[in-house]
Amino acid sequence: MSIVAPIPDIEVQSSRVVVTSPTWFEVRQQDLPLWNDVLRGTEGSIYQYPFWNEPYRPLWLTPRYLAWGTQDRPLAFVAILTLGVGPVKIGLVFRGPVCLRRGHRLSREIIADLLTWARSQGYVFIRFTHSDPQVLHQLAAAGHAEEFDGLPYFLDYPVLSPDYIVEKIRQTVEFLGMTGSGQLVQHLRI
Repeated sequence: MSIVAPIPDIEVQSSRVVVTSPTWFEVRQQDLPLWNDVLRGTEGSIYQYPFWNEPYRPLWLTPRYLAWGTQDRPLAFVAILTLGVGPVKIGLVFRGPVCLRRGHRLSREIIADLLTWARSQGYVFIRFTHSDPQVLHQLAAAGHAEEFDGLPYFLDYPVLSPDYIVEKIRQTVEFLGMTGSGQLVQHLRI
């Protein structure tokens, strides 16, 4: 026994189901304010927040924001300050990536996927800093890594070098300047 039906009359199930596996995906620009709120609920550094990274745009650094997981359930986040265009880029990641679940660590899969994504996007070098040495060890184990500062002009604070230590004294410093909104600033109490 057989059945014959024209192709347009058959509903193909697989075309209706979108299979999504966890991966790194770019965060939409219009969602950045939401991500500031999401990151406040994590142990992530302020250096990963979009509101911290957006002011770097005038310095020819383009922030790229990525989340790992699925669109409806992201589990990790990273902000990469990017210099370069086309096939060759370098990146700066200050104290990232960030695990979005408190008390959990980033998996090897997440780290390896981030490096795979970076290679596919033309990154030839990414400088990572992180407050958790375990994350740096995972990054080093996932790809070729060297411990040196390839971009010393974009420092990760606090800088522990004695060259940058300024003794605080209680005094009023007079200066004249304009704020971004055009208000005159007269003094600053330290």
